[in-house]
Amino acid sequence: MIRLSVIFILLTLWSPVNTLADAANKSLREVTLQLKWLHQFQFSGYYMAIENGYYRDVGLKVNVIERTPNSVPVEQLLSGQVEFAVADAGTLLYRAAGMPVVALAAIFQHSPSILLTNTDMGIQSLNDLKGKAVRLSTGFNNIELETMLNNAGITLDELLRVPIDDPTDNFISGKTKALNAYSTNEPFFFQQQGVALTVFRPRDYGVDFYGDILTTTENLISNEPELVQNFLDASLKGWAYAIEHQEETIEMILTKYNSQHKTRDHLNFEAQESIKLIMPDIVPVGYMHEKRWQHIADILTNRGDLKDGLELSEFIYQPESSTTIWALLQTYGRQITIIFCAVAAIFLVAHIFNLRAQVQLHTKDLQNANLKLQNEARTDSLTGLPNRRHYMEVFSRDVEQARRIKGVLSVIIADIDHFKQVNDSYGHAAGDEALRRVAQVLRNNTRKGDFFARLGGEEFVISCPNTDKPEAMQLAERLRLDLENTEVIFNDQTFSITISLGITSLQDNDDEERLLHRADLALYEAKLEGRNRSVYRV
Repeated sequence: MIRLSVIFILLTLWSPVNTLADAANKSLREVTLQLKWLHQFQFSGYYMAIENGYYRDVGLKVNVIERTPNSVPVEQLLSGQVEFAVADAGTLLYRAAGMPVVALAAIFQHSPSILLTNTDMGIQSLNDLKGKAVRLSTGFNNIELETMLNNAGITLDELLRVPIDDPTDNFISGKTKALNAYSTNEPFFFQQQGVALTVFRPRDYGVDFYGDILTTTENLISNEPELVQNFLDASLKGWAYAIEHQEETIEMILTKYNSQHKTRDHLNFEAQESIKLIMPDIVPVGYMHEKRWQHIADILTNRGDLKDGLELSEFIYQPESSTTIWALLQTYGRQITIIFCAVAAIFLVAHIFNLRAQVQLHTKDLQNANLKLQNEARTDSLTGLPNRRHYMEVFSRDVEQARRIKGVLSVIIADIDHFKQVNDSYGHAAGDEALRRVAQVLRNNTRKGDFFARLGGEEFVISCPNTDKPEAMQLAERLRLDLENTEVIFNDQTFSITISLGITSLQDNDDEERLLHRADLALYEAKLEGRNRSVYRV
């Protein structure tokens, strides 16, 4: 009898709480986000926005649904089945066809689409795929890969296309020579199978698309602008959390969103590769720029997929600016001005003498701090070399000067060979010592006027004004040989490293991006040819 009384009391107390929770849930606006694939880390920002209550905090209940066979996320969005969808850069084609789709954010700054080949099959370049069996899906999903092949002088008719459901074993055995994949996913599977991979990335061939575009419709923006902005803000907040708390996010996926039954190691691989494409240390998550979209539109136009005249400003989301403050100023402008001036006068009178003393006291500290910050912002902390930011400032100046006087200028990009093996064999601290050793070799061998820097990772770059091809090649070879003959000593361990170098020189109509891209392609050729060598590319 006592037990029944206790249960009755608990139920009585719980009922109002339950009622309040139900009422709160019913007050939330329910919307649906259509993913472009199945649940995985690729969409983790949206999961964490749900789990951390970011959507709920702005009055939304968000349902995240996986893609189903034969469905297209953008078409589900345009048909009104969902309010938001994750799509590809090919969404531009829908917009060009008059569909009212709008891009809210680009989660991936670079598309994860890649073409994989089995290294053991001897595919050294894209041209080697002519007449070979290639698994390549059709449609907008592979525009980047098709354009990359076209840029390499290959049409789809020159490939032996195999069905998209062609067994993976055919690729492992070499029957299928190449297949389209995501850099965030399939490489892990093949590495687990012991398959050595050669990767062809569209951006190495001048095709650099955004990936995972968060989209909605013009109608929703017009009718419910606050909902759209709240959804976007909460989503980006979720992405920031997922990036900052990877282990917690992976645990959440394993618990609630693992429909593909991926392992923890697989999700961790996907997280690391995804963050490389999101680039959160370089740009805000979701960043988009009209010029980048114009570059994508130009590529699609050149392919014949898109006609001239697409108005990108209507495709790229522009939040409505609030007029609340302006209306307030119009109504109470005189009163606000009087109050502001009175407060400002009181504040100034009270602090004027203190401020004068503080200015002199802090000026020197500020100057020193600014100098230190400027130096740190332009210097690589590990090697002491200039960093990418500093290099690009000087490089832009050098290119402009060379163009102005019609002079010569060469660029050398160097990359440590098999650097991952150094870290795996001797530890990351030994890898850091190897990077410092390369920096020292650069200091010892470069000439007055040359400007060298660490671009990031194991990659270095040298800008050589007034230097033509023979001089640049001679410098590159001197660097390569010096490093080849230099031993790295760390904690009683001695090992050797080599570098591959790509060299090019300024041509007519070159800008900084083209020049660096050509040097990077030369470096890629050097690695394909066996590493520890210098390759010049015109």
